Amino acid sequence: MDNGGKMKKFFSVITIFIILALASCKGKEKDRVSQIDKNQVVAKVGEVQITLKDIKEAIELRPPEERELYRVNKALLDKFVEDWVYMELLSQEAKKRNLENDPDFKAKLEQQKKILLAQELIKRDFVPKLKISDKEAKEYYEKNKEHYKLPKRYRVSHIQVKEEKDIKAVQERLKKGEPFEKLAKEVSIDKERAKEGGSLGYLEEGKMPPEFEKVLKGMKPGQISGPVKTPFGWHILKLEEIKEPSYIEFKTLKESIKNILVEEKREKLMEEFMAELRKKHKVEINKALLDELFVKGQI
Repeated sequence: MDNGGKMKKFFSVITIFIILALASCKGKEKDRVSQIDKNQVVAKVGEVQITLKDIKEAIELRPPEERELYRVNKALLDKFVEDWVYMELLSQEAKKRNLENDPDFKAKLEQQKKILLAQELIKRDFVPKLKISDKEAKEYYEKNKEHYKLPKRYRVSHIQVKEEKDIKAVQERLKKGEPFEKLAKEVSIDKERAKEGGSLGYLEEGKMPPEFEKVLKGMKPGQISGPVKTPFGWHILKLEEIKEPSYIEFKTLKESIKNILVEEKREKLMEEFMAELRKKHKVEINKALLDELFVKGQI
């Protein structure tokens, strides 16, 4: 597994139970949570109260795009609270059965503690170092600009029929002045595109049927082709527009480039930090034993 895979696996370990536990911890309160907010009880399970402050803090632990969904989707927010109540019910029942003192549970809890400690270390040591400036993103864009090049594109509409006689009939109606879009909606067997007057959108050079490309290269915007045969039937093409090769603008890519650079920096920092820790601590892995256990199916 590569470093990126290790990191993704590392960050995906925490379950909803741990998230809810984190949310209920007494941490630094956010300015926007007022005294009134803190006293508002959203739900009760026995003597345990779930306050508006608890809910807000729990939602703040979710990814940004998910946080926004809770603010605009009432059904999702309701389910979030229901899940919390569900977990609280299970937790209280487990305490009644004294599962807190079960050896297996204590071992799992210790493992989760290690995970949380590791995550806290990463959050404090690495997250502040992962900021990417607009300048860094622009430099990356310029160095990798060819990856963001768009090929020549043709905006095309078509009318498709099964038989040659049918396409000739369409051609005659076009010559008499019937609108291309009207005919596409009426006779084209490509029903999905027919709804839009036969529009195929933009077709990229080198990525369209070769029969189309050969014809389109000899056309100008506004022109209508003669019959074109493909393995799918007979077509008449209308060239709407040509877009010459160009580059996707930096402003469109800036945020996605920053995400790429953040991941690269995260992996580099983690690799360097882990190498440093391995120097400080003696690490031994019995690979021979692991191989033996794996072969015997004892893992």
